[in-house]
Parts: sequence; C-alpha cells; structure tokens
Amino acid sequence: MIPLREYVDSINEPIINVIYIFSDPITNEVRYIGKAKNLLKRILNHYKPSKLKLKTHKNNWLKSLLENGLRPNVCVIDSSINYCDLNSLEIKWIEYYTSIGCDLTNGTKGGDGGMLTPESIEKMKATKKRVGQKYWASGRKFTDEHKKNISISKEGVKLSDKHKESLSQSHKGINTWSKGVKLSDETKNKMSKSRTGKIKNTEPVYQLDLNGNVIKMWDYPTKAEKELNLNRSKIHSVCTGKRKTTGGFIWCYVKDYNINLFN
Repeated sequence: MIPLREYVDSINEPIINVIYIFSDPITNEVRYIGKAKNLLKRILNHYKPSKLKLKTHKNNWLKSLLENGLRPNVCVIDSSINYCDLNSLEIKWIEYYTSIGCDLTNGTKGGDGGMLTPESIEKMKATKKRVGQKYWASGRKFTDEHKKNISISKEGVKLSDKHKESLSQSHKGINTWSKGVKLSDETKNKMSKSRTGKIKNTEPVYQLDLNGNVIKMWDYPTKAEKELNLNRSKIHSVCTGKRKTTGGFIWCYVKDYNINLFN
C-alpha cells in the first residue's frame, strides 16, 4: 500500500475550498462526497486512528479498504472562492450522486447542521432493531473521580423543547428493558437511590384527620399519592413542618409520631 503521505502528495488537484469524492479503487464507484478548506489536511484527517474509531458507514468502508492494502481514489469535482459556499455545493452533489444510484457512505445530507438523510435514519433504525440498543457505558467501570466529573458536567444542563422532541423521536420503536415491566415500589426506591444517592419520601407515613386522629398508615407517600390523587412532595412538606396540611389531612412520618404531637 502507498504510504499515506505519498498517497496525499500524489493528488494533483486544487486543494483550497473544494468539493471532493472518494471512489472505490476497484469498481470506481463514488462512495463519499466531502468538502475541504484544505484538501490535503482533510484527507489526512480521515485516516487519523482517533477518527477511524468512530463507528460510521464511511469509516467501516475505509477500514475494509485499508485491511486489503487499498485506499480510495480522490477527485475534486467542484470548488468555490468562498468556503461558506461549499455547504450548498456539498448538499447539491450528495443529492446528485444519490439520485443516480450511488451507494454513498455519507451519513448526512451535507452542509452545516448535520441533518441525517432518510436513508441513513432507516439504516440506523434497522441496526438498532437487529443488534439492540446498547448504552455507551455498558460494562465500563468508572473511577469515583470520573463519576464526580461527569456529575459536575451535567449540573445546570437544561434541554430545549426541540432537543427533548428529537430525543423522543429517535427512541420511538426501540424496545427498552423496562417496557411493559411493572416495577415494585421497592425497585423504584432502589432506582431512585442509585440515581440521587438518597431515598426520597420512602418512609411510612400516617394519614391523620385535622384533630390528629390516625386514619391510615401508608408504607410510602407514593402509595397515598396514587390512591388519593395527592402530591407526595406536599405530603413530605407536611411531615417536615413546611406545610400544615395537604388534601384536607395532616401527615406525619411514623418515626416522628407521638401522642403529644398535636397537644
């Protein structure tokens, strides 16, 4: 195989603000359309080990060529004086080569914004259904320092409505482990503890009338919330003295209850 530097230097084409193609070295079929402010640097970037680690259609194709001692043919098909114009040119050429039946490895329609093509979306959905949805951190063990850094990086992060909707759409049709599974209150409490580091509103509470007479003991405020259509946070607020009543009742944690409480 030609050394990468010699391979890049052998490309006798304009190198500034161009649209280029990668074609198969055996079949000459066009497989990738790209834009480059500096073509030589852009091509070198394609072959960086850190870039090739990413699981994309283009990277899989490039790695399959490399394993067989091959590299794609490179050709400049368009150029522009203004780099910003390359966005629209890239979109145009991707649309063109797609329309004539080329099996492109591009994951998006081109240009800025990174909008996925319908074909790419369908391929991703098919892959997820075939191999299952895998969490990126599955099986990995993080140090306490790493966990703390992740936690700090997420503090104060708020997702826009548009981002939330995008996440919702991307997960449609994907089976999650908990879909259709009814979780016990104990399991829910364990999940809450694992996420927050502490159990919230999981202690048994007494429901009392306004005279302080016990009406019922609830194992968890969440049970009272469901059956009486109340807010467990407000129940907790009554139990901690931040509110006097909620739902027309007085509430008290069982551990805090004593007969002189309302005297």
